[in-house]
Amino acid sequence: MKTALETKAYQSRWGYHSCDYETFLKLKKLNKLYFKALKMRAEWHRWYRKEPQNRVICKYKRDEQGRRISKEVIGPRPEPNIDSVFLKKIHVKSRWDGEYDTISFLGFNIVKEYQNARIPRKKENVIPMDVTKEEIEALYQLVK
Repeated sequence: MKTALETKAYQSRWGYHSCDYETFLKLKKLNKLYFKALKMRAEWHRWYRKEPQNRVICKYKRDEQGRRISKEVIGPRPEPNIDSVFLKKIHVKSRWDGEYDTISFLGFNIVKEYQNARIPRKKENVIPMDVTKEEIEALYQLVK
């Protein structure tokens, strides 16, 4: 059950929001880092799908019209770095697992909370957050 403090509406120039500006900025950074982690995960999957002899960096030679005529292997492509906190703490289901990405992390949906916080509403229509400021702060300190 939400307390009166958690359902408080914060006023901005455009309307009312479910959190204060400082918390919103933390959610914004968490949202950005989450999508960066998904991008890193996809990069690693592209690398992993290739067989070891195909994980190479190539330089292509081109003719006068710009068409590729030959290639030179520069060296092996290193394994992409996936040291994000988001990828270490959860298993994100994806289309490779037969399902689409789940966005829940430590019990709350970062993208949903961020989008809820950024949309201005009338005071009576403010949707309370499903997470407390302390949980957002704890996650922010974890990924910072």
